[in-house]
Amino acid sequence: MAAKHDQMRNTNTLLVLDHIRVNGDSTRRDIQHATGLSWAAVSNISSELIERNVLYELPPQTKFAGRNPGSLDFIPKRNLTIGLELNAEGLAVLLFDLRCSIVDSLIEPLRSTERDRVISQMLSAVDRVIKRNSLKCADLLGIGIAMQGSVDSQGTTSLYNSFFLDWRNVPLKQICEDHFHIPAHVMHDPVCIALSEQWNRKLGPEDDFALIRLSYGIGMCYIAHGYPITGSQGGAGEFGHMVVNPQGPPCSCGNSGCLECYSSIRGLAHRILEAHQRGELSLPANLVHVDDRDVVGMKSLLAWGAKEAQTGHPVINRLFCEMGQYLGAGLANIVSLFNPKYLILTGELLEYTELFWVQAEAKARESAWSFSDYQILFSAGGREGAAKGAALHYINSAFESMTSPLLAQSTPA
Repeated sequence: MAAKHDQMRNTNTLLVLDHIRVNGDSTRRDIQHATGLSWAAVSNISSELIERNVLYELPPQTKFAGRNPGSLDFIPKRNLTIGLELNAEGLAVLLFDLRCSIVDSLIEPLRSTERDRVISQMLSAVDRVIKRNSLKCADLLGIGIAMQGSVDSQGTTSLYNSFFLDWRNVPLKQICEDHFHIPAHVMHDPVCIALSEQWNRKLGPEDDFALIRLSYGIGMCYIAHGYPITGSQGGAGEFGHMVVNPQGPPCSCGNSGCLECYSSIRGLAHRILEAHQRGELSLPANLVHVDDRDVVGMKSLLAWGAKEAQTGHPVINRLFCEMGQYLGAGLANIVSLFNPKYLILTGELLEYTELFWVQAEAKARESAWSFSDYQILFSAGGREGAAKGAALHYINSAFESMTSPLLAQSTPA
């Protein structure tokens, strides 16, 4: 009986906390009416959460005759979460409160792609955010890490990133937990962006969708019944490594003709360089030697190519057109396989949609299973999206899990 009573009390406590998260500071009477809990239950739970330093009581805002009730809200700078995104373009460290609002942020380019120096810069950046906000371990629920490349299904290890040197089986969870003494969890960056989109758009369990990130590579996450499909080893969603042309160019993964070879920043940069080498176009001297890990160079090369395409360059236009057709075929395959309600596209390549999207959408509509009814949406995404999704791993758990740290906190000495 005691265990059943404890479970019911925990469920009711999370109900109170979730009401405050969604509706903002609330009086006990507001919470009682919204949740259907008894006055005694709301009063007891509220008092315990105040004692545990989870909530505090704001003074009354109105002055009427008699006693005016104060409202309850989360204690500022307590129960925060760090969302960290680490990719070829740099790192972003964002600090979030329980409502997933940004408290602080730090974004900077990587100084090196060497494994040890990347890790050192990452730890230093998180240290700076913690220090300048005067935080202690007890103030933080965890560190969510959004990672490019491949991630294991347990959320412990970054298995591979083709942009970093000597980056295989990097135990990021252990590295962060040993350094900060705070729980950490590693996630594939498209999964993080998908969770962020789910939060921002208020999508429910019935809103299955695929999130596709068109960046230096191509990543995907599929959300089914409200939860991401990650696969048995964490490798689900490698949309960019779907082979679309077996006779195509070599890919960084070791195969040939992957979608990334045609429809990513890196793939398009390669194709422009190859056209230059064949004498089909002439590149500016500063762009001739752009390599696979030079993200600034690849971005500059793509910007140059886009300008040429806008002025009618036939070769560049053909490359963008083919990019769109291959992407559209890939999107059609997602629709035919999963029957999503939405396809949500994000990433740096969306800056150039006028050069490829007409072809991509036409191919997707033409090739997808004809009885599928779906919408295509665009999102800015960006550094905030991936970091927010990584933080949501801990924020969502704080309001849903019977092992939530919000249920067992004590006032710090």
